[in-house]
Order: sequence, then structure tokens, then C-alpha cells
Amino acid sequence: MKEKRVNNAGRAHNKAVSPVIATVLLVAVTIILIAIIFLWARRFIPEAILKNDKAIEQACTEVGFQAELRGSSLSVKNTGNIPISSLSVLKISKFRKEREIVKVDLTKGEAKSVSLDSTTGYESMSIVPMLLGKVNSGKIKEYTCPEDSGKEIEV
Repeated sequence: MKEKRVNNAGRAHNKAVSPVIATVLLVAVTIILIAIIFLWARRFIPEAILKNDKAIEQACTEVGFQAELRGSSLSVKNTGNIPISSLSVLKISKFRKEREIVKVDLTKGEAKSVSLDSTTGYESMSIVPMLLGKVNSGKIKEYTCPEDSGKEIEV
């Protein structure tokens, strides 16, 4: 008569998952976690925008323009070689700041006069150019240049 092996708890001895299957499961779970973290973190890295086959940040240093305020009319002239798509106008007073985006589409040497919503009650304005550039997918995106490439105007 054969005896059945019984463990301390009084149950029959069964084998667990084989080491090969356990290793495959661990590797699969690790790969899935890495993929999830990568897709999540990718949202925080901005997409590179190119202007004339270089980073658009470099193009911002080459932008040149003149701006003059007459009442609520802003006269702008593009004195650089880079086309300006829009202007980001930051109106500043003691107690508030208001941003207005103005579409201008200025090519080299072109000048335009655009109307602003309201200029009363503001002490100064910061005018920053916005450029169009391409992303890797081929889409066109608008990029606001850094504040130091803008102009300050007293109202």
C-alpha cells in the first residue's frame, strides 16, 4: 500500500507555479509598468516646434519689430526677417494684468495697425511676438516667444 505524503497542515502537497512561468509574468508586468510610466511622463515634455529647420526659440532672437500705441490703436512694423503671426499684449496696471492676443500676420517689412479692446486704466503694456512653426507630425503650431524678446510700451 502506497502512502500519500501530507504536509503539516494535513493537506496533500501540490506544486506552485513553475519558475519559468513566474519569470515570464514578472517580465511582462515590468514591461507594462514601464510603458504606462513612459506614456504618462511624455505629456510633460513639450513637443519641439521648428521654424526654418531650427528650434523656434532661436528664431525668437531674430525677431525684430516696432510698436507704437495711439489711443486704443496699436501700430506694429516687422523690422526683422521672421514673419510674426500674432502678438501677445499684456496690459499692466497697479491692481491687475490682462492678456489679449492680437492676430497681425506680418511678413518682413510689413506694417499694420490693429485695434485693442481697451487701454484705459493701464500704465504699461508688454508686447511679445508669436510665431508659427511645424512640429514633427507636420502640424502648424503657434509659439509665444519669451518675454525678453518683447517690447515695453508706456500707456
